[in-house]
Amino acid sequence: MKKLLHLLSVVAILTLGSTSVFAQSGTGGSLGDGDDPYLGTTHNYKVTKDGGTIVWAVLHAGDSTDASADVTLGTNGGENIDITWNTAGDYIIEYTETLNGCSTKRILGVTVHANSFYLYLADNSEACNSEEGNVLDWGVYETKSDVKTELTFTVNMTKDSGFSIDNYQFTGDFVLPTDVTIADAADVTVDGGTKTNGTGNGNFTVSATATDAATSGVVTIKVLVSGKVTDGGNVTLNLTNGKATKGSTITPDNTLLPASSDRAQVVVLKPLPGSTNISF
Repeated sequence: MKKLLHLLSVVAILTLGSTSVFAQSGTGGSLGDGDDPYLGTTHNYKVTKDGGTIVWAVLHAGDSTDASADVTLGTNGGENIDITWNTAGDYIIEYTETLNGCSTKRILGVTVHANSFYLYLADNSEACNSEEGNVLDWGVYETKSDVKTELTFTVNMTKDSGFSIDNYQFTGDFVLPTDVTIADAADVTVDGGTKTNGTGNGNFTVSATATDAATSGVVTIKVLVSGKVTDGGNVTLNLTNGKATKGSTITPDNTLLPASSDRAQVVVLKPLPGSTNISF
């Protein structure tokens, strides 16, 4: 009988201990969620209060010291708060509610991961005008300014396997040499994503999807540039505003990986010689 009572007491103690831990630690999620966020992301944390005064704080997990220098806290004092995680590491979100002079606390452990989501463009390349090698009537082509040449650019995406996202997005903007134009927004096409036209024919945004298990993705952008066969120069695609979205959570493109210069790709449009027609 004594053994039975002892066992029941142990079970009761373990049960109470487990209940306390679960009540404070919350429900575990997956990479990119609120308890496993990526560096630079903003997440919203919430409770249902009981009418008291609320204070939110973020502490270092190791020594429970103030970690406010490593985060950006939104408006404090309400049932929910936005927290932007600015430094990787282990933290504790502490919620304190005071009512009638008495306080209660709730905590949630958070591990902030280095951001492995990034975008980069392919290596620079070059291409001859589309009329290269063709027999041209110079009487026509000397002034013909609507010759179109297709150039190809490639945007690569990298992320952790298991990082769940709805889609990833970026803004593209072409910089063109003198006398070379993009005649129409439809002259920019996208394979591997959905394009939305921007403020000019060479400005656009792209949204693409990736599975949770995927660690990479590719978006191919083709542009028809117009000009004379003797026009040429650097056609540059600049990539900005890269981000991965999951619901309302946005993970920014980690522009430190692999290198900031990889957010631009140059294709050199090589002009043709402006030889006259053969005469005698």
